Amino acid sequence: MTGTVTEVEYPATLPGDGQRVYLSGPMTGIDDYNRPAFAQATETLEALGYEVVNPGAAETAEEVEEQIDELGYGGFWRECLKRDVIGLFDGDFDMIVSLPGWEGSKGATMEAAVGVGLDIPRVDYETLIAKA
Repeated sequence: MTGTVTEVEYPATLPGDGQRVYLSGPMTGIDDYNRPAFAQATETLEALGYEVVNPGAAETAEEVEEQIDELGYGGFWRECLKRDVIGLFDGDFDMIVSLPGWEGSKGATMEAAVGVGLDIPRVDYETLIAKA
């Protein structure tokens, strides 16, 4: 596959007007898997009228720990990424919104690459909010 991550300065319509967005960002190695940042971004984007799919809200902290105990961290990570990539294929998203630090996240960069293949534009969260 050839291509590059398509970045947009801002979406065509602001605020959200019901646009469906996939929230992406770093989780591994961050306290509570960066869930507070995902939750805050979700709240802000929803207030702006976006329909947000937040993979950070898929499991409770207890469920995450149970799955890691059962599958090991690598197995848990693969299962989460598989679910998230399938969700990108099935989700009919208008854009991927990337939280700060996404470039250093293996999972978030894989999600961005899937977005390239599916022609889903990607925008940095901070850029999107600044334009709102």
